[in-house]
Amino acid sequence: MKFRKAPVRRPRLEATGVQAEPMPQEQIGEIQGIMAASVEEWRVAKALWELKVDFTYQSRVRGGNMLRGGQTVDFLVFTPWSVPVQVFGDYWHTGRLGADDSYALAELQQYFGVEPVVLWARELVSHEETVAIVKRELKL
Repeated sequence: MKFRKAPVRRPRLEATGVQAEPMPQEQIGEIQGIMAASVEEWRVAKALWELKVDFTYQSRVRGGNMLRGGQTVDFLVFTPWSVPVQVFGDYWHTGRLGADDSYALAELQQYFGVEPVVLWARELVSHEETVAIVKRELKL
């Protein structure tokens, strides 16, 4: 018996209340040899580099997305301890934490022993804003 994959329904920007404004295209690059998944992740990486904070990008936890129960952390930031940092955008996360997100964050907290930091992409509008938010959220 063959099963068809159900189509994934993604919220339109209008449905989330986010106003889509035309912005100049920002150049993004590689983070530790991996192409940045989004402009916001690129901004977070640049902020961490500017703040001279060590991190790894796209760290696999419990086998990553390849194994059931595993996940990939956007940034694993090394302050005195390892702090997982996730960059959530409105496209996949609808502007608020859903049950799946809450469960995944709870799993990260149990695994690392510290509360994961969630950075919302809609707040990371410029390099300066991103640096300020990263400093505040990571208590640097």
